[in-house]
Amino acid sequence: MLREMFFQYWYDFLLGLFFAGLGLSFRWIVKTVKQLVAENEAQKAASRAMLRDRIVQAYTYFCTKDNWSLQSRESTFEMYEQYKKLGGNGSITHLMESLRALPVEPQRDEE
Repeated sequence: MLREMFFQYWYDFLLGLFFAGLGLSFRWIVKTVKQLVAENEAQKAASRAMLRDRIVQAYTYFCTKDNWSLQSRESTFEMYEQYKKLGGNGSITHLMESLRALPVEPQRDEE
């Protein structure tokens, strides 16, 4: 009799609790993934903005100087590559073309 009652009522109740918990867990996972995606997009946008600022700053500085060092050139072009990988648009491309035309200052021999 107790066994029959268990299977008749408690089994359905426990199964319902299990699926309710499963549904709540799924909702929590979906909410967490959405938050992580939003945070990741915000971090990408911030990184892209910082790279853009540094490239513009390099452009402003080195175009007034009319030359630049090899290290500065390599660093700026690496920033531009990462900027493009993060989804940066082509608005910086014309700046990079101007920078590409600048001569590289000769390295000094340190004695």
